[in-house]
Amino acid sequence: MNFEDVEEQRKIIGKKAEEFALAWEKQRLIGVGCEGLIDAIDDRRERLGFGYDFLSYSSAEQQRFIEVKAVAR
Repeated sequence: MNFEDVEEQRKIIGKKAEEFALAWEKQRLIGVGCEGLIDAIDDRRERLGFGYDFLSYSSAEQQRFIEVKAVAR
């Protein structure tokens, strides 16, 4: 088993999962009438220590923390 190839595939899958989750969240905000909050989504994937990937909102007053997990077979 080539562990470098496995790790690279996991990175690819993880990145695609994060991109999907961000697009889903933007659509969710549109669906609940909060499209004005789309630009307020904070992408925290590159900043260690937060424990989640995106900071979004359920409403203008309520934060929503999104952690993306992906599993491959």
